[in-house]
Amino acid sequence: MHFWALSLRYADDYRAAGVPMLPVTDGRSETTRRMLRYAVAVAATSIAPGPVARLGVLYDALAVGLSAMVVVDAAKLRRTRAPAAELRVFKRSNVYLAALFAAMAADVLVRSSVGRT
Repeated sequence: MHFWALSLRYADDYRAAGVPMLPVTDGRSETTRRMLRYAVAVAATSIAPGPVARLGVLYDALAVGLSAMVVVDAAKLRRTRAPAAELRVFKRSNVYLAALFAAMAADVLVRSSVGRT
């Protein structure tokens, strides 16, 4: 999803260079359709560690919120041709992953410090 957003932005450059990125080979509509499907799959996968790893409410809340952001961004991109939407998906996917890992670490730290008192 992350690289496809960037490749949408620079599809003409990839096409001119003969690089077979998905937007070049299958077009914008198919690329954004797949991006939305993968955003939903990533959202479901990122919520799963909460109960599996016994993470707490902090992780669960942030994972749900961040995942919703990713899915909404992908859905908006599917409906528009605005280059700003492509860059928003690219940038936010970077933030998403970093924030998700930070939420996991913060949840573990908060729960371990609460458990010691």
